[in-house]
Amino acid sequence: SILPLHFCLLRPKDIVSGDFNWVKRIDDYIYFAAIDCTGHGVPGAFMSLIANNTLNQTVYTGTLDTGQILTTLHQRINQTLNQDENSNRDGMDISICRWDQKNKKLTFSGARNPLIYLNEKGVHKVKGDKCSVGGIISEKHRNYEFTTHEIDVNSPTMFYVFSDGYQDQFSSDTNKKFTLKRMLSLFEKHSHLSMNEQHELYSSEFDKWKGDTDQIDDILLMGVKLE
Repeated sequence: SILPLHFCLLRPKDIVSGDFNWVKRIDDYIYFAAIDCTGHGVPGAFMSLIANNTLNQTVYTGTLDTGQILTTLHQRINQTLNQDENSNRDGMDISICRWDQKNKKLTFSGARNPLIYLNEKGVHKVKGDKCSVGGIISEKHRNYEFTTHEIDVNSPTMFYVFSDGYQDQFSSDTNKKFTLKRMLSLFEKHSHLSMNEQHELYSSEFDKWKGDTDQIDDILLMGVKLE
């Protein structure tokens, strides 16, 4: 109901997942994100619970932009897991967007993960910052402030956010990774399809590539079309 034109391909490696998608409407803004927590299975799912609760607490404190959300989330995960005092380095990689429909602007921030979008001008990649949320390992990362990117949405635009599970999957034929380059090629060829068609296509392409090889990580790919 919040994002009528969307699809979400989620395939846990185990029964439960460290990857999850997140969507919220707050005031005049719609937020959507793809989150990849440390680990998979039960440890990953445990981090997903912490991430989801902390993310909800963060966005309800005010209409923060995406960079402020990740910066605050970074600090709160560090405090929740007491990472200054122990050896815990769990955290998450995130692509998060905020859609301002009134002003036709989308803001994006990424913790290691990018945003890909396609419009009449072609394929665009916006890189995430080279810092994860949580898992502080240096003084530089402890007080890290995440970057906010702004995109004008003046025509129908297809956005993709995802974890690294799809691109890192090995092929049973070549034993090579799928790679982000192949993902971009798929997006360019198929972004015009309906949401259901895209979901089915990206799912089948993954199966063909994986073949008999074991799935190595949780898979999350979310597509959103904004008009």
